[in-house]
Amino acid sequence: MRIRQGAWGVAAVAVIGLAVAGCTGPTHGALPSASRSTAQASAAPTVSPSPTSTAPVEPTPTPEMAQPSADGAAATARYFIELYMYALATGDLETWRAMSADDCKMCNKVIAQVEDLAAQQHTVSTQSLEFPASSGMETVPLQSYGADLTVEQGAWTEHDASGAAVSSGPPVAVQMFFALAWQGDTWLVRQVDVHEAAPAS
Repeated sequence: MRIRQGAWGVAAVAVIGLAVAGCTGPTHGALPSASRSTAQASAAPTVSPSPTSTAPVEPTPTPEMAQPSADGAAATARYFIELYMYALATGDLETWRAMSADDCKMCNKVIAQVEDLAAQQHTVSTQSLEFPASSGMETVPLQSYGADLTVEQGAWTEHDASGAAVSSGPPVAVQMFFALAWQGDTWLVRQVDVHEAAPAS
């Protein structure tokens, strides 16, 4: 399924543009079946705080991320998207870089996108971020994992250096597939693939 580039506007050129750019990542066909060490997220969606007048706070890793497991992979994928929104709002890429594999196309596109925004002294905020569904998969124990997320992002706004809004866009929902590695005692994002979320039945 192809995604029109810019479906998240400025806030998602790097993410939604993956499908258009032909970035290859894990897909449903490449992921192990649900019977193979799969962890389903809680039915209650995770919601990040709406933007406020206070400075954005970097997301905190969850306890699940401390161990190589299906649960840890799903938690890491959710954290990585929260980190993406934090980077857009602040220009801070330190943790994002540390978690990104050198050849991760999506990761590198986000770095370029955030650096471009920072050069203009622009930031991007979103009204909300939710994960209605998420699951993790173990492909090679203690080494390779996958994660499948449904991501719903609220309306976004791009601000200039004075704080004035210069662009905005509507909410959107996507399906994201992650390839992750456990290295030493930490997670590394190897690749991400993005598709439009299936319509609710």
